[in-house]
Amino acid sequence: METCEFCKKTWTPQNWMDMGYRCSKCGRTFCNDCAINNVTSIGGVASISKSCPICDRGLEPPKQNNDAGGCYIATAAYGSYSHPTVMVFRQYRDLVLYRHLPGRVFINIYYRTSPFLSKYVKKRMVLQNWSRTILDKIAANISRNLGR
Repeated sequence: METCEFCKKTWTPQNWMDMGYRCSKCGRTFCNDCAINNVTSIGGVASISKSCPICDRGLEPPKQNNDAGGCYIATAAYGSYSHPTVMVFRQYRDLVLYRHLPGRVFINIYYRTSPFLSKYVKKRMVLQNWSRTILDKIAANISRNLGR
């Protein structure tokens, strides 16, 4: 059972997305609704982070129980889970998709199918280049929309 230390809402985590956000300074846990969204733009790419409503320090996002972190195809295309474009997709997942039932359904379907697809992308440079071309356009659109 998790409890938001700001609104006192309690929930039972069903999967990694339900774990809440933990403050790196005060160690408190907050629900997605209480964590403060910070949107900044660096080089035309929107970056979204969450901060603690108590001490205004950066919050650590929910952690998954696997090494790939969930952005399988983007990670395979860019070669790094910490690539800025991969981070845009992770932020979109956490701040937009996760908030609504259709988004959570999409996330669950993606996590069931994308590990298989990402193996092919990772092994083939042509697929990496093609994927990056498409993902760059999608990430730019996401950044524009989140930067409003």
